[in-house]
Amino acid sequence: MASTPAWYWVFTMNKSAIAVTGVGVVLPGAEPSSAGKEQPELALIPRKLRRFSARSIPAAVRACQLAIEMSALGQQALCEKATLYTSQSGYQHPDFDDFVDALKGWDRDGDPSLIATLWQSRQVNPFLITRALSNNLVGIISQIWKLKNDGVAFIRDQVGSAAALDEAFFQLQAGYADVAIVVISGCAEDCYSAVAEQKPFPANAEHSGAAVLILESESHATERGASVQAWLEDYSSHKPPTSCPLDGPHFREQKGLEWAGIVMSVAQTIKHLADDRFEGRWAVESGSGKTRKALAVLKRNFT
Repeated sequence: MASTPAWYWVFTMNKSAIAVTGVGVVLPGAEPSSAGKEQPELALIPRKLRRFSARSIPAAVRACQLAIEMSALGQQALCEKATLYTSQSGYQHPDFDDFVDALKGWDRDGDPSLIATLWQSRQVNPFLITRALSNNLVGIISQIWKLKNDGVAFIRDQVGSAAALDEAFFQLQAGYADVAIVVISGCAEDCYSAVAEQKPFPANAEHSGAAVLILESESHATERGASVQAWLEDYSSHKPPTSCPLDGPHFREQKGLEWAGIVMSVAQTIKHLADDRFEGRWAVESGSGKTRKALAVLKRNFT
């Protein structure tokens, strides 16, 4: 009989609820932040990093700022303890905006090969390849907040979102991390199809969005006296039957935001309940493929 791996015992002995101390959401179609108290999204990104910033990066940076402010984690704690798990989803690989100049000379009738026109043009953005990388988001977030610990990048819509939260949940449960930042960003609009069908394509802000969760181990959140928005009791990207009795209904993702998966669903649910004194346990469900579902069980307790 094979022996049980050591990591199994580490995981099971440390299993406890995970504190959600920060939540940030920027929905597609949201108005840009006004000058004054709040900085515009683009102003949050240092000028030297903007050249590498893909379509949905500004929304992700803004959502991350909101979550960090809510969590009240200082720069030193972020630098020394925060791990980062990101997922870029939707139609942004490569960034369509990089091809705009090349398309101005494209003859729809004379040259039906849109891809050939784009890739052979000398007018495409020289930073195109960097923008299209799957670790684009994790790199920019790390640079802005000077994060030095573990960082993992995922892609593929709902599956990437589920994988990012899965990794963060495991690292915290196993005691390998004290703080984890989970970021999902994406674009809901297929710009390439819009051009092929001769329809106007949307501006960046109209269809790009992001969601961020800041998670902490129970011991770390308790030690620093963090304000806990909710407790993440259980999570799986395979939707196991939950044995926990639920005091509230299942929440599911909003139509049109399926690309953002479970991270957006959890973030939106917590934001939705922010002004509600609901206490108890509820579940959040999200698609992560044709046959798989991600399920998170959360609770709130104000007593």
